[in-house]
Amino acid sequence: MRLGGYAALVAFLVIGFATARYGKAAGNTVAGQGDGPMWIFILLLLTAYGAAILRLTSRRSLGTTGTLAIGVWGGVGTGLALYALMPFGGEATIPGTDERIYLSIADSNVALLYVAAVGSMGFYGMLIGGWASGSKYALLGGLRAVAQLVSYEVAFTLAIIGVVIQSGTLSLQGIVNAQQDYPYIVPQILGFVIFYIAALAECNRPPFDLAEADGEIVAGFHTEYGGMRFAMFANAEFINAITLSALAAVLFLAGPEGPWLPGPIWMLLKIGFFLFIFIWLRATVPRVRFDQLMSVGWKLLLPLATLNLLVTAFFVVYG
Repeated sequence: MRLGGYAALVAFLVIGFATARYGKAAGNTVAGQGDGPMWIFILLLLTAYGAAILRLTSRRSLGTTGTLAIGVWGGVGTGLALYALMPFGGEATIPGTDERIYLSIADSNVALLYVAAVGSMGFYGMLIGGWASGSKYALLGGLRAVAQLVSYEVAFTLAIIGVVIQSGTLSLQGIVNAQQDYPYIVPQILGFVIFYIAALAECNRPPFDLAEADGEIVAGFHTEYGGMRFAMFANAEFINAITLSALAAVLFLAGPEGPWLPGPIWMLLKIGFFLFIFIWLRATVPRVRFDQLMSVGWKLLLPLATLNLLVTAFFVVYG
């Protein structure tokens, strides 16, 4: 359990530091105002905050039993479980030996079904977390989070199906192998845009962070949580952002494929590129209203995702 606390602290430091630095460059946030070393203050603040989380966490506050455990650890567990089938390369030889290892835990011919099934369970953490806290504001925040995830899950899945139709497989490794000639971000540019916007909403990143925004029903589903409980909710958001970036790299940029550098290096570079866009949008795009959030999901992304699916199927069959 203590290891999870240190993982949360590292996540706060790395992503918070990157956000503060880019916010300064964008000049659109508090971190970007003035010429002083504001990012140093923010880094020290994050360090103190993370240390306080570890200090104040007791065995009881880890959420080890009942509905609290599901709420606190649900989001973290589903985010990490998706890496079971994430390809980081083919085979590699351990230096100094003849031992060969695979750079992925496993591969399956229904890997994307596993991703969709496990990923769609993430909303249980928010819903049960809000309900278990015993606060009506947290419960309303949990219900709002579920409504947001369900709305964008449809367009998110349809965007992925476009890649499946073009590659002819549900295996993540098979999708990577099918992109030997060109990455799918070229023919599936519309699907990629839909995927990325839906991914922002899936992991509650700005401008779609209505489920936990400070100005919206206090702080949403984690209003009553502190210490390690709150740290795990925040850590789940960071983990899901990294996981969705890895999935985008596999589906649209051929994952670990690339010239000169080893596969894992290419995979990490592509994940870092998508995470940079996450932080970039946070620093530049204002938060939308909840009615605008729902309208974008149902009235814009869903029709576009359906159109992209039909066009892709037409060109695969008749092209």
